[in-house]
Amino acid sequence: MGQLTGAERADLEQATLRAIKALWPGDDGTLTSAALLTHLAEDGAAPPPRALYLLLENLQMRGLLRLSPGNPDHAAREAHGARSIRWINPALLE
Repeated sequence: MGQLTGAERADLEQATLRAIKALWPGDDGTLTSAALLTHLAEDGAAPPPRALYLLLENLQMRGLLRLSPGNPDHAAREAHGARSIRWINPALLE
């Protein structure tokens, strides 16, 4: 994921999963990746936006969450927090 080491990726994944658990659900029943970036920054774990984007894609491929559809024409904007998490695997919330 981006320029992160294996340990940094693992730390980011754990911090992100904690943030998702703390923030889920958002105001409209979804959670934006921008809200995750903000929460992580406030907790001192401000990842590069691209790293978070790739992590969320990885979590989706593993069936742990479902993201709003991506738009290749807006990839840079989406890397900076324009995706929404629409569903979380209930096991993550336990």
